[in-house]
Order: sequence, then C-alpha cells, then structure tokens
Amino acid sequence: MDKIFAEIKERVQKAYRSDEIWLLDRGIVAEAKIEPVDAEFLCSVGVPIIKQLEITFNLADKLPALREYLGHGYRSNWPDLRCLNAHEDFIYGVCNGRDGCVICLDLSGRYHDDIFINSKVRYMIGFLAECRLCWTRCDQEQIPKNQSFQLARNWMNNVDPEGFKTGYWQAVLEDMDTFS
Repeated sequence: MDKIFAEIKERVQKAYRSDEIWLLDRGIVAEAKIEPVDAEFLCSVGVPIIKQLEITFNLADKLPALREYLGHGYRSNWPDLRCLNAHEDFIYGVCNGRDGCVICLDLSGRYHDDIFINSKVRYMIGFLAECRLCWTRCDQEQIPKNQSFQLARNWMNNVDPEGFKTGYWQAVLEDMDTFS
C-alpha cells in the first residue's frame, strides 16, 4: 500500500461512518477488470453510499460495461467504460482503456460529451471524502472556512493534480463555498 492510498483510506474513514461505506464484491471488481490498486481500494476501503454531488454509486454492485448498461445500440467512444453511477443523463465510470481514469458522460449533450473527473477511482473517492471533511473542519473543528477550503484545494492538487486542474473539482469547491 503506497502513501497516497493510505492517506485516502484515512480520509474516507474519517469522513464517513462505517454504515456509510460500501465494500464492493471482489468477484464483480475482478470481472470488470478494474486495475489492481483501485480494485483493492474498492474492496477494502469502499465507496460512500450516501448521496453526494448526485453520486450514489448506484451501479457499483454490478459495474456494468457502458454498452451493457445502455444497450448495444448505443455508440460510444468508451467501449471499456465500467459504470459506477447513473443519475438522470449523467454516467460516471472507470475507463479501463485510459489507465483507470474516471469520466462522466453527459448523455444529453447539454454540457459536454464527457468530463474527466479523476486519474483513478480511489482519487475520486478521496476527493468526495475531502469535500465532506472540508465542512467538518468548519463546523466541528472551528477552522475558518477559507482556510478549510484552501486545505482541501492543496490536498486535492497534491493527490491528483491532473484531476484537480481540469476544473470539475474546482467548480465543486466553488459551489460549496457559494452555498455555505
């Protein structure tokens, strides 16, 4: 287990109670061909089962291929995408053909065809946990809001600079800051 894996695991365990975490089935994860480190993370650390940013990991019990989920008539640039979550016209998934990155597909075409979220699924879970911890620092630890948000930005940028620089997570933090 590397240092970042351990840091993310610690953040997830701090952010969520044990009844808010779902450990994925090893057989399903192996069948989906999730890369080994992320597979271990999903099976030993898990994913949050609470709704956060419209994400509930409602497809993680099967990790269906995109084609399997949408039907064979659906054409996609992501034939090797394994679906984690579907909500309205958005699907989040792990792209095995792109080194396990997480993308969000906008099936409506209103925003983008696809949005890069994180370089690895464990980073996405860590970022979700960090968003929750950002509030905890403000509410329970009495850390000033701007300081807590800066801690979140710094940690996210350190863990997955590629994921943080795309703007998705910066927009999430801006929205959190605006509605606080």
